[in-house]
Amino acid sequence: MNAHDHEKIMRGESVFTGSMLGLLGINLATAFLSAITLGIAYPWLLCWKESWFAEHTYINGRRLYFDGTGGQLIGKWLLWVLLTMVTLGIYALWLPIKVEAWRVKHLHMDGMPVSKPAHYAPYAPAAYAPPAPSAYAPPAPSAYAPPAPSAYAPPAHTPNPGAAANPRPSGPEVRFSPTAKR
Repeated sequence: MNAHDHEKIMRGESVFTGSMLGLLGINLATAFLSAITLGIAYPWLLCWKESWFAEHTYINGRRLYFDGTGGQLIGKWLLWVLLTMVTLGIYALWLPIKVEAWRVKHLHMDGMPVSKPAHYAPYAPAAYAPPAPSAYAPPAPSAYAPPAPSAYAPPAHTPNPGAAANPRPSGPEVRFSPTAKR
């Protein structure tokens, strides 16, 4: 990590501190070892790669950590591969979602930020003082009062003027019946 990244982290910014060579090495090793083991070692390699990414990622000055293990993933991984073979590859459409959901479930932020700037007051108990209770007081009740009854009156109900004089249309009554002959 260089000094510029360190300053950003101390200010509580989000930073990735990994290097191009580190990422290239992780990707090459993951691809090579996964190919040699025919994918059986993929869960452990994925965890190794995710741990590397988390180790080099800071969000709002807080480092990420990854707590997943290959042993936790291997059973699910074998099930997903089996389902992909049984469904003739159709289940492969869901594999990226399943892997990502598992990965995110095991990705966390450290409890304490690297630094304790002013905007992280809740994480710095010595520097944190809750606002005065008056800051949480609700607005005055008058702000929530409904309008006066005279300000709102529902429209008067006026029935159809012709409804009372002529409740049914004039003319012969027509009924339709499925058994009637035509």
